[in-house]
Amino acid sequence: RFFIPHLDGESATRTAQVEATVALTASYLRVAACSEPFLALGMVLTGALQGAGETVSPTLVTIVTMLFLRVPLAYLLLANGYGTEGAWWAMSLSTIAQGIATAYLFRQGNWQRTRV
Repeated sequence: RFFIPHLDGESATRTAQVEATVALTASYLRVAACSEPFLALGMVLTGALQGAGETVSPTLVTIVTMLFLRVPLAYLLLANGYGTEGAWWAMSLSTIAQGIATAYLFRQGNWQRTRV
């Protein structure tokens, strides 16, 4: 059902509004699925960095990716007619960027020299 939502058995009894909602939800899940591994990576490594006493860098990564990537990208995509799916792509792309940036911070190893 997830990848081929029109093949389920309930489609004959659905209204047009329900069909639109199901299609929109399936679209969101496909977009969000692209960024889930990066979301998990970012969350785990942010927690590891914070646990090691390095709190400033992960906070800056979050602020930059949210305020300076996600918001402008969502606005740009919405303004250019991509609608709701454009906002979802902005969210996913910023989540991917956050996961990659956090992994980079972790790999640098500066957190190992932080005194708690």
